[in-house]
Formats: sequence, C-alpha cells, structure tokens
Amino acid sequence: MQIRRSVSIPAASTSQNVLQGESIEFASEDSLLTLAATVPAAAIGDASLSLRLTDEIVMDRALVPVENLAGAGPQLPYNVLKSRQPVGRGDHLILSATNTDGAAAAVVTFIIELESI
Repeated sequence: MQIRRSVSIPAASTSQNVLQGESIEFASEDSLLTLAATVPAAAIGDASLSLRLTDEIVMDRALVPVENLAGAGPQLPYNVLKSRQPVGRGDHLILSATNTDGAAAAVVTFIIELESI
C-alpha cells in the first residue's frame, strides 16, 4: 500500500500527526515502511519530519530535501528518509512535520509505502 500527500505547515510550527485519519494511521499487518519526502525548490526555510511507531521514536527531525525536479515531489528511491522500517500489526504511525521558517508556511510532500511481510 502506498499513499502520497502534501501538507502545509504554518511558519515556526509543528504538526502533531499528518497521518491522523488516514487508512495507514494504524498498521493493519506486519509491514516494512519506506518514507520519502521533499519540499519545493522555492522553499525558504527548513522542514523536518519525525516518525514514531506507537511509543518508539524511529526518526527524529530528519531534514526534508529539496525536490530534484520542480513540481515532481518525492521520488522513490531518491528522496528516501527511512527505508524498510519494520512495523508491527496495530502499530500507531505518527508522522509529525516541523517548519523552522519564522515567516512562511512550508509545503512537504511525502510518500509512505507499506510492504507486507
């Protein structure tokens, strides 16, 4: 299963869970998770992503790279931040996004792929 989403994060703030309400917020089966993300080339500040699985922090404030081609967003396997992370059935996936720019919103586009194991 794969989802691709874009989220806007207000200036100097953190979203608590951009996966809230998504079909993959809770893992339906044991899987391997791959996460890729980018920000537009025109982005001024930095954006980062953090990933938790229930209570385990598996990625903390990883800097989101600028997209390779304007308007393309993340591309697998080039913009991968986390690869083949084991996820257990029932795990709560919590992906938070932080925008360090104090003046402008940041748009982060991400892909999450869950491969059954």
